[in-house]
Formats: sequence, C-alpha cells, structure tokens
Amino acid sequence: MEDQQPKQQKNSAEASTKISSKSFVPPKGFSSLVLRASDLVAESTEMFSALDAKQVWHICAPASVDVASIKELDLEAALRGDAILSDNGVSYSMQETLSDNSSLMLLRGTSGIYQPSTAKVARSFRLAVKAGSGTKASSAQDEPTFVAQSTGQKKAARQQPEGLGMRYQPFGSETKARPTVGTSSAQPSPVRKKAINSMEETGSQSKKLKIAKEVKLLEKSLAETDPEIAAIMKKEVTRQRESIVLIASENFTSRAVFDALGSPMSNKYSEGYPGARYYGGNQHIDAIELTCQKRALEAFHLDPEKWGVNVQCLSGSPANLQVYQALMRPHDRLMGLDLPHGGHLSHGYQTPQKKISAVSTYFETFPYRVNLESGIIDYDRLEENALMYRPKVLVAGTSAYCRLIDYERMRKIADLVGAYLVVDMAHISGLIAAEVIPSPFQWADVVTTTTHKSLRGPRGAMIFFRKGVRSTDAKTGKQVLYDLEGPINFSVFPGHQGGPHNHTITALAVALKQANTPEFKAYQEQVIKNAKTLEKEFKKLGHKLVSDGTDSHMVLLDLRSKSLDGARVEAVLEQINIACNKNSIPGDKSALTPGGIRIGAPAMTSRGFSEADFAKVAQYIDTAITLTKKIQSELPKEANKLKDFKAKVASEEVPEILQLRKEIAELASSFPLPV
Repeated sequence: MEDQQPKQQKNSAEASTKISSKSFVPPKGFSSLVLRASDLVAESTEMFSALDAKQVWHICAPASVDVASIKELDLEAALRGDAILSDNGVSYSMQETLSDNSSLMLLRGTSGIYQPSTAKVARSFRLAVKAGSGTKASSAQDEPTFVAQSTGQKKAARQQPEGLGMRYQPFGSETKARPTVGTSSAQPSPVRKKAINSMEETGSQSKKLKIAKEVKLLEKSLAETDPEIAAIMKKEVTRQRESIVLIASENFTSRAVFDALGSPMSNKYSEGYPGARYYGGNQHIDAIELTCQKRALEAFHLDPEKWGVNVQCLSGSPANLQVYQALMRPHDRLMGLDLPHGGHLSHGYQTPQKKISAVSTYFETFPYRVNLESGIIDYDRLEENALMYRPKVLVAGTSAYCRLIDYERMRKIADLVGAYLVVDMAHISGLIAAEVIPSPFQWADVVTTTTHKSLRGPRGAMIFFRKGVRSTDAKTGKQVLYDLEGPINFSVFPGHQGGPHNHTITALAVALKQANTPEFKAYQEQVIKNAKTLEKEFKKLGHKLVSDGTDSHMVLLDLRSKSLDGARVEAVLEQINIACNKNSIPGDKSALTPGGIRIGAPAMTSRGFSEADFAKVAQYIDTAITLTKKIQSELPKEANKLKDFKAKVASEEVPEILQLRKEIAELASSFPLPV
C-alpha cells in the first residue's frame, strides 16, 4: 500500500511502523508483507529482494489516511465495490484501474528519492469516496487526486511545464491523443539532479550485483552447485576403488590426463585444422593439436614423411566410419572379422535377418571367421573369399580375439584384390606403442585406434594414414602416390564432425607423452605377464579358453561345457565387485545368450596388480562360476529365466556373495586409484 503523498520520515533509523497482523487479511494463497520504517531508512536493497517472486497489488490511498487505522481489508468486499474504509465520516471503496506492469517505486531512506524494485505491479487500485457516503473531510486542495464518485466532478488536468509535451495523462483529465515528447531548455533542478544521479548509481550497483552473482555461480565447486550429481560421482569412485575391474576395454588414466581433460581447453571452438580454422583465437589450440600429432607419431615410432595422423576423432566407431567413407563409395565392399568370432560392430556386422551396424547399411560387408577348432583366424578361407568377393577395404582388427594377427598375410591378401588394408588396433595400441607385440604399421595403409583402452588416455580416437609412394608399376616404373590425407581429414571434418574436443586432444597429448616412457613400457610388459597368469591359472582350474590361451592383454573363457552362459556369470561377478563382460564366442547359436566372458588385465595392472594378484583373481572367478551353477540349479524351472536369476543374486540373500563382496572390496581398496 502506497501513500499518494509520502509522509515525512522519522529521523531515527530505529523508528518503525508495524502493521498489526490483524489489520490485513490477504486473499487465499497470499501472505502479508511487513515493512518497517527502518527498512526504508537503511541504504540497502533487502526490501526490494523481499518482493521478488511475489504478486504486488498497488493500492493508492489519500495521504490523510493512516495505514494503522485500517482494521481489516476484506479484498472480496473491496472487489465487489463495498466500502472498506471509513475516515472522518467519509467511506471509501476500492476501484481497479489500468496497470501498465510498471516497476514498483519505493522510497529509499532519508534521501527523499524513489527507487524502482524488480517486482512488477500485477494489479492497480485506487481508493475512491463511496457514493452517498457524506462530505469529504478535507478540501479538494488537500486531496487533489481523489474525486467523490457521487458528484461526477472532473479534476482539472495538472499544468505541464512550459515547452514540454508529456505522454502522461493525469487521472480525471479529458481523453486526448497522447502528445509527443517535446523539448525544454530548462535545466533539471538540484533535487532532480540528485535523484537522477542516485538512480544511476543504484542501477550500476544492481548491475554489478548481478554480475557478481553470475561470477559466483561460475566459481562454485561441483559439490556446491550440484550435490545430487556430486553424490552419484562419489558413489562411482567408491565402486571403482572397491572393485576388481577386468573389462578389457577399460583402464584407469593418470591424474595428469584428468587435469588436462577438465581444463579451460574445453571452452574453445575450433572447426578446421591447425592454420586453417573457421574461428579466431586458436593459436594455442593449434599448438596443442600439432604437439599431439607429433607425439602420436613418436609414440608409435613413425616417420612423419611416411605417416600422418588425425587426432580430432571423437570415438573409435566414428573413426572407422570416417575411414570407410574416405576410401569407398556407397555400396563398395568391405571385409571384417565376424562379431561372434572376435570382431567389432563397426567392422560391418550384420545377421541373416538384420543389418546391425550402420556400416553394413552404407556398404556391402562380408565377414571372415576363425577356425572353430583352433580359434585362430582362418587366413586360407579369408583369401579364398576375398578373391571371390573382391573387397575395396580389408579390416584387420578385433574386439575379443586373444591371439596376434598376421599382418603380413593380411597385406598379401589385400594386395591380391587391390584392397586397402585398414588395421583397427583399438584394444592393443598401448601394447604396440610399448613394442611388446608386433606393430601393424609396416603393413597397413590406414590404422585406427581408440585412446582410452590399453593406451590409457582420454576417451577419443586417432586415424593414422600413409603418405608418399603406394606402389610402383613394374613395367613403366611409374610411382603411384597415396592420396589419403586429404580425403580422411575431409571425412572427419567437415564430413562427419564439427568442432573437435580440444580438452580431449590436450589430454591425449599428455597420455602420448607418457606412452613414450620406460615406465609405460614396463607397464605393458606387466599387462602381458598378468594375462598369461590368467591363462595358466584357468587351465590349472580346468576351464576352457577360446584359442587355448592369449598373446595379448585378455583371455576368453568358454563356459558352454559347464552348461552356463556369460550373462549369468557376469551377474554373479558384478555382485561380488568383479567387473567383466559376457561375450559371444565362436560357435555361439545366438548373440543373446553368449557362451563366454572376456577378462582383461590393463585396468588392474594400472592399479598395481602383479601375477600373484591375478592368480587370486582367477580363483575368485572360479568360485563365482561354481556359485553361478549352484544358484541356477536351486531356482525352480518355471522361475529360472535370466531376470529371475539376476533378481536372486541381487537379493542380498546369498551369504557366499556377501562374504566374497566384502573380501574383494578390502583387497581392491588396498591398491591406489588415481582420482
């Protein structure tokens, strides 16, 4: 409620006028707001913020009416036009007027200056003399803005300053077209100057306060800003710390890589390549990307005259698609290792009923397979099929294959049909960089890799491509040059991606530097030792291994001889804090019921596990397999589907699971986790 003519404020800052809680009865859903005179005296914005998010009703009352004299304001009666206030024998009713949603103006302290609040006026009312209520107590001069409705008298329009046309039309004046704003040579009065300056100061302070709040929001920690997400992340860190992670495609990256990954490099947009960006301000981004490219070539011991690399790829499967698109036209032919035989989805997997990978939709794909007896790639059959199928691209890469690939033989097969040899070394790139297994670069035209598996970097991908001479014509001696750099770079950007993830490229540069150290080589040597320990221990425990062993970072357990599937064993292992994954193996009838589990060594080797620790891991897995068979046999036949089995092992009712979980959590927690 606002006086039409403000009363003079008391000098004391402690003086206050408090409206009795019984003086105002707000409508349903509204609450009363108490303002003290001391609030008005204080040079602060607290009372303005108190009005935020509230619906403000602006009621204009005569200055002669004491607010404290209002005993009860019945809004329902007021809106009906009933008398709601009596002052000196005159009854007043409340009548609604047009509201322009303007800012509410409040008197600020003893300065005599009104300041706008951020609260907007929702409805506007005025108190008018109720018809037939009697004589006004004060003269028209005392109450110039109110007219008794019963008289129908009009109030004369306020005189405007000479030379100034005002848009404001005083209440009670005749309705006229609004005049335009004129000009006046008169200077503002000292009081008005003071008011203008004060309002400018207030506006500046308000702007600064808003900026300060925004800055504060940017500077808050995750725990302060989003405790819900922070709590989930904390649980995930605990899970990682208390688990034995055996997923072959996972690893624990270094703290230095984390520091680079969560850096301001994420702020920059940089479509294009070093020296040819579509945005300015990329000089440091260029330096990072060039450094990353240089380190990538160094990590894999490559001659920059013969090899180039694209480090902008966001992930492994997109990187493979980008290569295919650069080397082939739609419906050209590609051959890759079949998924149940150890290949990857992105190598063109399809079933007789459905094209699973989009690669098999864009291109014609034909799989090659392993020999079912040995578990080794059947190179003779591959050559026969390649000569008939004549692919444009031959992919040498695996996702669940434990033996070394004969890249030299693959090169010969590719040359027989004039195909590009593309090697996908995503799983084994760390082993190749450390030179603990043979490198494909001597034989390949293109090499792709993810960066977060055995390479132990951030989640990303790289494409390496040949440069220089591809072949020489035996008759003419004419050299045929590789034309891969342009098409591959164009396929990545702008063909499939926009701006690269610069924080990832920065973190990758750090990981590649680490990959070119003696410590990294020792780590990869230990990965091989630990995987071989798993092979030895599982054989000792009577388990069957796909391909009868491993030459790399993982082993594949064949569970079919025990009448088990990988999904059930995986479920039990997860409940005892061992993370691995079910996996299709050669000879499976359906990918929905995979007959094996894949067990990798890189992650726990990063945390410090030795051969003795992996021997213990093999024992835990053997115990879990035995427990899986026991639980499966105890479930009734009618309730023995996979969902029933998972519900049972997650019920906290299997004492063996509870005991193993506790034991494994204690073991895993004793090894460091770089977070």
